[in-house]
Amino acid sequence: RMGLAHTPARAAHRAAKVPVHLVLFDALHLAGRSLLRLPYTGRRERLTDLGLNGPSWSTPAALVGHGAQALRATREHGLEGLVCKRLDSVYEPGVRSRAWIKIRNMRSEDVVVGGWLPGKGQLGGLPGAVLVGQRAAGRLRYVGG
Repeated sequence: RMGLAHTPARAAHRAAKVPVHLVLFDALHLAGRSLLRLPYTGRRERLTDLGLNGPSWSTPAALVGHGAQALRATREHGLEGLVCKRLDSVYEPGVRSRAWIKIRNMRSEDVVVGGWLPGKGQLGGLPGAVLVGQRAAGRLRYVGG
């Protein structure tokens, strides 16, 4: 919880009011070792072997093949979509790799958070708004806050 890491009581209170569920899809580092150069299948195997399932976090199944059925299921359940990954792909930080394809069911935009404005009232000490932009012609163009 942003801004609540040093106040466990406030974090617990906020979590009770607005629960959050962490969904883990990939493992990039484990036991002090980088997994970035491993293929996706190796990283995913290590993540699955951890058995990370609990009331506030989960590791959804990785489906191999059956793409059309998986996409249909995401639409039927109102989910964002799919990320299709080449099984032999390594993780490339900061790179929009062609080895991973995101198929969205919902209309959305990719933006860059360029700044924030401080919150007021109950949001004091937290960002009240973020300022976002989009990359265009090698520059960042402001698109809203």
